[in-house]
Amino acid sequence: MDSPICIIDDEYDFLESARRGLFMRGFKNVHLESNPKKAAELFKENDGFAVALIDITMPDMDGLELLGLIKTYSPNTECIMITAVDEARVAVECLKKGAYDYLVKPLSRDDLARVVKRAIERKRFLDILDVGKGGTLPELDHEHAFKPIITRSPKILKILKIAELHAPSDVPVLITGDSGTGKELLARAVHDAGLRAKKNRCQNRSCR
Repeated sequence: MDSPICIIDDEYDFLESARRGLFMRGFKNVHLESNPKKAAELFKENDGFAVALIDITMPDMDGLELLGLIKTYSPNTECIMITAVDEARVAVECLKKGAYDYLVKPLSRDDLARVVKRAIERKRFLDILDVGKGGTLPELDHEHAFKPIITRSPKILKILKIAELHAPSDVPVLITGDSGTGKELLARAVHDAGLRAKKNRCQNRSCR
């Protein structure tokens, strides 16, 4: 999965363990940051992260403060809070500040990957709902995949963007329409923009 993930924790061992665990489960785009202030600057300059994993107890800036900054700079980033202390009060405060979920250390890599995957799916769903809002035409991130489909229609561009957002998911996509409307072209574009094409390329090259 190419969705960018940022993990912020002052414990280097946890950072490396979390990255390895996510990488082994298909999450390839993982950025690590041990300094919460640097993380805040990173999100101020870049709102492209799909998910942020934030440790609550860190020096110089605690996770709750960082959560507030991230939701200000990058409101569409789904934030997952991580702590060594299981307190309902802290969990409720995190959720009130906009966190998607709250995890307690020690946590298994399977549980971490499961929550991250759910957060990415939630972000994708919310991004789909936002397509076309605000009066601006949606821009495609994988123009090469949709290049065979030539259009200037705002409605068609919206459909293409929604299709592109569905492409990274491993959930089957159903495309319906009358004959001659370009269903095959759209199906090929979804394939080329998502996980399915990467899996096929990997199989053809005997990737490991």
